[in-house]
Amino acid sequence: MRFALNKDHLDFYYRNHYIEFENLLTLEEVFSLEDAIEEVLTKRMGKNRDPKKVYLAGGHCWQDDPRIKKVALNTHLAEIASQLTKERTLRLASSQILFGGISEEKVFNEPLPIESLCSIQKVSCGLILHLSSSEELENPQPKKPGSATFFSTRLPISFDYLTKTSHLTQLFLIYSVENALYALTPTDPHTHALKKLSYGFGDHVRPHTHPIVITP
Repeated sequence: MRFALNKDHLDFYYRNHYIEFENLLTLEEVFSLEDAIEEVLTKRMGKNRDPKKVYLAGGHCWQDDPRIKKVALNTHLAEIASQLTKERTLRLASSQILFGGISEEKVFNEPLPIESLCSIQKVSCGLILHLSSSEELENPQPKKPGSATFFSTRLPISFDYLTKTSHLTQLFLIYSVENALYALTPTDPHTHALKKLSYGFGDHVRPHTHPIVITP
């Protein structure tokens, strides 16, 4: 079923550059996704759950587990992003695991817009899907399991909350336009990752690494 946004939704997003929607996943889907993320992290980095190390290890995670893939390629989520951005075709540019834990080392030293966190350009928008936390987060972060906040490229996001919350699990997705390119983005910790897959800066991205998630 199509998720139809009304004028109030759009006005809020255009004014504030973010908007939260609740109940985008069922609790069963939340628990399944959280289990999948835990398994992927354990495989990639053992039991270390330092927020910054998780960010470094948790990129491009959609291909590692079918439960993550199902959410990352979810047309329901992409449909909302399409209506917010007025981009009829969207590609999955980035899938990133976020994990919270008390730490003195910040994930990023300053708030950054999502286009600064993704080496696939042009970025259209992003979303942070909330799975669990030890406490309720402040705006613009999503609050409840299964809710998500959609961010425009104009709003710098602070990730300081990751190092101030004792337990937190989220999935961070970024969408790009259809004709996206791999671009050097120094503020993206994963900016050189695609070189291992024979990409060079300036290349158009390919469907097997960055699939189309919604198209007319």
